[in-house]
Amino acid sequence: MKLVGIDVWKETNSENQELSTKRNKTHIQNRLPMQKWAFYIVIATLLFIGGGSATGAEISGIEQLIGLRIPPKILGSKQGDLPGWNTLGGSILSSNGNTILIERGYIKDEGGFVLIQVDRDMTRTVIDGRRLPINLLRYQLQNGKLAWRKNAINRYGIERCEKKGDVGVYVGLMKPEHGKEGCLHYSRQVKMAWRLNEKTTKLDDVSPVGVYCFYPDAEDECSK
Repeated sequence: MKLVGIDVWKETNSENQELSTKRNKTHIQNRLPMQKWAFYIVIATLLFIGGGSATGAEISGIEQLIGLRIPPKILGSKQGDLPGWNTLGGSILSSNGNTILIERGYIKDEGGFVLIQVDRDMTRTVIDGRRLPINLLRYQLQNGKLAWRKNAINRYGIERCEKKGDVGVYVGLMKPEHGKEGCLHYSRQVKMAWRLNEKTTKLDDVSPVGVYCFYPDAEDECSK
């Protein structure tokens, strides 16, 4: 005996399962584009937020001076050569016959140095600069005001440097060797170093290994 009712139920149930499967596939297919769009929106938002904050954090007041040209007519003015810049002295470097100055100083609550190229007509151009960790330097800044640290001579300062076997122009963050603080000598206690790229007139970060810096703040030369 053939059970017609059971066969009809099987066919109907099979059709319902196929219809349910098709609906599920259609629902998933419709949901995937929405998930992709949501994913793209989240990524774009993160990139926008991250990019905006990084740009604002990385550019310092010292770096903003790079590219600034100072006409000869205002050199030596009471306002200073660089706007907002308080100089702490420096030294002369030379590269390919060009006069380049390394000038230590600070701007607001940032300490560091700038490199200044002097043209024949005495126009000055800031060609590069670096902001440095205040905790390493000989001075500290509070609300834009300078205060020398106790035993400042034993802390790090910016000096011109050399490297054996290399005729390039170097700048370094260095301090006197222990026991030689009162000597006019070269020190190998170099924390950070940069080499002037003569093609780009920019500073390249280099390893301080093998770099020694001239320490000129004393009057007598007792050792080398």
